[in-house]
Amino acid sequence: GAGGSAGSGGSTECTAPPRSLWTWDLGVMPPKDVQVKATCRAETAHLRVYVADSAWDSDVTQSQVATVAAAFEDATPASPTQGIYALDTGTFGEPPDVDADPHVLLFYVPMNPFKGYTFDGFFREDDEKTGSFSNQAEMLHVSSSGKPIDSDYMLGVVAHEFVHLINYNYDTSD
Repeated sequence: GAGGSAGSGGSTECTAPPRSLWTWDLGVMPPKDVQVKATCRAETAHLRVYVADSAWDSDVTQSQVATVAAAFEDATPASPTQGIYALDTGTFGEPPDVDADPHVLLFYVPMNPFKGYTFDGFFREDDEKTGSFSNQAEMLHVSSSGKPIDSDYMLGVVAHEFVHLINYNYDTSD
């Protein structure tokens, strides 16, 4: 996918190929496993940002992706010298690594509401295991619809869900 620039003035261009990623349709309960076509829109030392093709240029823009990449890697409103990755790993430890790849996949996908309830994001332990619905990657699923993905609130959702991923490395029953 095409990349923009974010943080440290460096390029965030992603050379990873498009993928069909497994996620949950939360509009039905129990959630249904669905596969969604997505393109990598940014890459940093610790992150690949994938966006559902259906959300690109409608819910999500390259400018927003660049802001998210910079917040994950370089700086946040709470710390102008550390991004989400450094803040969370410095506090809680390292994320698991099931795929021998140092990148966390951040997947922006439209999330269906359920009976009036909306969803901001989630960590799926399924992605850390082998199985027919696993992405077999360190991955966070975040809503592309609703609040802007580069808002402080949604960056907080990324930081929060990343803590769940990190915790899974130390306690798979948490």
